[in-house]
Amino acid sequence: MSNHDCDSCEKTTCGQTCHQAPQFDYIAQAHVTASDKFYGERVPFEHMKQVLSEAIEVLQKLDKIKKALFYGRELVGVERSDDHCNALPVWVGGTDAQGAAIIHGIIGAATEAGELLEALYASAIDGKPFDRVNMGEEVGDVFWYFALLAKACNFTFDESQRVNIAKLRMRYGEKFSEFDANNRNLTAERSILENGRSLQAGENRNELYLTKDYEARN
Repeated sequence: MSNHDCDSCEKTTCGQTCHQAPQFDYIAQAHVTASDKFYGERVPFEHMKQVLSEAIEVLQKLDKIKKALFYGRELVGVERSDDHCNALPVWVGGTDAQGAAIIHGIIGAATEAGELLEALYASAIDGKPFDRVNMGEEVGDVFWYFALLAKACNFTFDESQRVNIAKLRMRYGEKFSEFDANNRNLTAERSILENGRSLQAGENRNELYLTKDYEARN
């Protein structure tokens, strides 16, 4: 009997049945439940400009806190106090190391969101060309902070992505709808998050499977 190679099964007939789940493409799966509408007329331009500016300003302040907490920089313009943040890691994560990683990951991801907003502001408000190369860098930076969170909270990117898609398929099925976006079944979605359920590519909201159980059965 020849060795079974699942990659070759997709190209030739090997005479054996491949029981591996289809390859999971998170980007493709995410687009299944993305809104295809843009209601620009519902948001005044000046309001959008003001909110973007305020958000960027706040996140720039948060970035200074991140650099003080994790890079040892002085927080310029803020007086030190006996009511400080030394105990935060234990409060958040149970241990200094885990808590610090969680705080670093969350604050860092938020500050990277601020840089994404700066890029949007530069293009949408100031009229500069949108920098797609910079987007690749910023997304990579966000992933770096998410990696800190993943390790501290004991999950992988693959697990998080699969559960995210399962949750969205429970909410929308095979296509985004405004009704479902505004009428969520939070109890059902929470059940998916707690059980680590995931969708096999092409299945509908009623055909969820547990990844580990799927692999065990096949």
